[in-house]
Amino acid sequence: METQSTKPVLMTLIIMLTILASCSYSVSEKNKTPEKIGVILPLTGQYAAMGEGGRNAMMIHDLRNATVIFEDDACNAKKGMTAAKKLIEMDKVDALITFCTSTSKAAYPLTKGADIPQIALTETYIYENDQLFQMMPPSHTLFEELGKIAGKRHHSVGLFYTLEDVNSGPYGNPSSIRKGVEGSGSNLSLEIAVEPGTNDFKTGILKVIKAKPDVLISVMFKEDHLAFLKQYSEMDAEDEVPLFGDFYYEIDLDSFKGIEGIGHFFNGTISTNFKQQRTIEFVRTYKEKYGSGPPIFSEYGYDAIGMLIETIGAPNLKESLLSDTYDGAQGKIRFNSLGNIDGEIVVKRFNGTEFEEITALS
Repeated sequence: METQSTKPVLMTLIIMLTILASCSYSVSEKNKTPEKIGVILPLTGQYAAMGEGGRNAMMIHDLRNATVIFEDDACNAKKGMTAAKKLIEMDKVDALITFCTSTSKAAYPLTKGADIPQIALTETYIYENDQLFQMMPPSHTLFEELGKIAGKRHHSVGLFYTLEDVNSGPYGNPSSIRKGVEGSGSNLSLEIAVEPGTNDFKTGILKVIKAKPDVLISVMFKEDHLAFLKQYSEMDAEDEVPLFGDFYYEIDLDSFKGIEGIGHFFNGTISTNFKQQRTIEFVRTYKEKYGSGPPIFSEYGYDAIGMLIETIGAPNLKESLLSDTYDGAQGKIRFNSLGNIDGEIVVKRFNGTEFEEITALS
């Protein structure tokens, strides 16, 4: 897909990377008691590919010793709440897996009330010592670092984002970027927020061109971001204000050919586009079963269901999840006391052909 010109454009790619370990789970002989696991994924809507990828990854496991019930929320909080109520109150599941932030937040009071573990595959921005676990390391430190780097390199920084759950609140992406930019001593000179599903970004892009910050950080998702990038390119806006921060554009790395920039990698999560030794087995197995590579975040689903399978028969699922270490597609996974996986930032530069690790930023 041609969304950028081939001339050098400064971009920052935020990509999720992990140190991966063996992708196979062995269920001990003593844990053979059937367990009900509810799973809510976006199987329709603009995130359907990610939801399908997560479900496909889960189905790689031997699920004969567990009853897994899938529900669709289309990344809609109301649909997610309805699905969670059904799974908890009618199906009586022993654990719940959620994907979208909006659904994870909506289901949280229900799993707390029912006192059953909830594993959120992506961010929740809830940091409590309770039944909620999060597979994706909290990214606010990542976005704050992005803001710092942009602020150190440039006098003025613009921010363009969509009004979604992950972009709201004190731990939301824009707040973290703002904190990083301002903490670097630079100036966040422009902020533009639009509703998700916006088809016409031209008005906002014209504001960017008029304000002319040194660089623009864009934080959008899937179709919104692709539409934004296309219109930004068609209006030759990158000639006026280069992009610095192309979140979620990492799904198709071929689109970056010929473009130079910085990539930020968060150890503890994964992009299966990268050929790390320990992800090869998971990627190969997925390709053999489904004919194509796993979409981003598929590994979260694979590991979440695998972790629950390993706890089948445990007297206390929550305590088992907190105390045990698991080997999966993300490597050795261990939750901290708040139910999160800790990660660290690794910085790499995309040289137009491949990514190379760098230890310092000029």
